[in-house]
Amino acid sequence: VKYLSYLLSRNSKGRINEIVLGGVKHSTHKSEFINNYSTLVPMNRMCDENEITGPIQFLLSSESSYMTGSSLVYDGGYLSI
Repeated sequence: VKYLSYLLSRNSKGRINEIVLGGVKHSTHKSEFINNYSTLVPMNRMCDENEITGPIQFLLSSESSYMTGSSLVYDGGYLSI
């Protein structure tokens, strides 16, 4: 991400960022898995599928126009512990 963003931004051809997701709850997950994973996350839950659109919309918007080479961690605090 950092290397590609450097190459593209030097030529004003775009921006490269990434979203680092934690566990995303899906209908195929068993409740035991969801409960076990949720105990490892400071927010005590998994991300709902509809919550992913927020960070995507942010990165696609002009609000992030000066942002490149960044990793947007969206994991309920999992990596903070």
